[in-house]
Amino acid sequence: MAARLLVAMRRRRMKVPPGFSRLEGLTLIVTNRCNLRCRYCYQDRHDTTDMPWERAKAAVDLLLAASEERRGRDPAGGETVAKIAFYGGEPLLKEGLIRKVVTYVRREAPQGVVPRFSLFTNGLLLGEAVLGFLVEHDFEIQLSSDGVAEAQDDRGKGTFERLDHLFDRFAACDPRLLRDRVRVALTITARNVPHLAASAAYFHRKGVRRLVFDIATGFDPGWTPARLDLLEAQIEAVYRFALRRFLHTGIVFVENFRHDSRDPPPRPGKRECGAGRGTSISVDPYGTVTGCGFFLPYLRRGSTEFLDEQVPGSRGTIDHPETMIPETAYERHVYGNPLWNLKAEKHTPIEACRSCEFVAQCHVCPLSGGYLPGNRDPNLIPIWNCRFTKAILSRKGKFPPADTWLASLASTTA
Repeated sequence: MAARLLVAMRRRRMKVPPGFSRLEGLTLIVTNRCNLRCRYCYQDRHDTTDMPWERAKAAVDLLLAASEERRGRDPAGGETVAKIAFYGGEPLLKEGLIRKVVTYVRREAPQGVVPRFSLFTNGLLLGEAVLGFLVEHDFEIQLSSDGVAEAQDDRGKGTFERLDHLFDRFAACDPRLLRDRVRVALTITARNVPHLAASAAYFHRKGVRRLVFDIATGFDPGWTPARLDLLEAQIEAVYRFALRRFLHTGIVFVENFRHDSRDPPPRPGKRECGAGRGTSISVDPYGTVTGCGFFLPYLRRGSTEFLDEQVPGSRGTIDHPETMIPETAYERHVYGNPLWNLKAEKHTPIEACRSCEFVAQCHVCPLSGGYLPGNRDPNLIPIWNCRFTKAILSRKGKFPPADTWLASLASTTA
């Protein structure tokens, strides 16, 4: 039954299985293997399963069929984007599978359905042949890094030098890569927080034009009061550097501060996370379909019993798409979970979120409090998540809108 359904979907002879009308994006966890051992990694290091081609193909068929159906509902008849992200582990350990998926999608995408590819990688396997392939197919590349050498070597000796050379190869391969296609994602921990400003300056010198900061999800005992104060000071230094770069070039180098004058105001009651909306799915090497990869138990190293009890289950398996939970039922399943209580109901150890001026804009992973040892309160937010979010949002509000560069420059020099 499942095989016949997928064949029919590929041939566009029948509708998508009920409950996938919103589907726009697919994350393929192509392997659970990795070539690094980062201290803060959230993944079970003992799971080394790879995704077989048949599962990747089944997931892609579902996305393409859903995208074609969405396009058919568009009265304007415009193009519909189908987004495919390759994730791991380290996805380039399955480079052959990535190439096979891209070739298949280019050949099988229905008329009017435009594929967009992205890759989440640590960069160590980005050789010239791989880079050429990624450029050819307009990949968005998100490169994870911990920053300057003092921070990056927590990932392994010699990794900083290899990534340093990689930025030079980016420039040599295609000047547009660093400008348009590469985004560096720096994960903040209590160990690397002293180096944030130096890391931002380093990446800018190497030609990076898109940098985003995030704070590690999980319990980090290193977040002492002194380290939290240092986090605030480092974010301030990053803000001042990014502002100077913006006024000089018009480029919002640190994407955490980016906003436009036409952005709609945030909605106060909005939840922190869209994992239950059904617009995207994550498929792992076993075929498990979830709204977010973090729902998978082996992607939650350091998880607590409480978190394991509370995390939403899967929608089913891509091997049997006809039995998967429809999007409306899954939405109720996720957003009825106490971890997804409205933001105004949440709190840190010292403050109620409803009293915070940034509550409408706040985005903290709903699972974050579940990593705190002994915690069984679904509304508790770790203090380091709160301090990071406040440090960013308080400065984002002062940062000039990205679409007003000339006006910002004129007002500064007047």
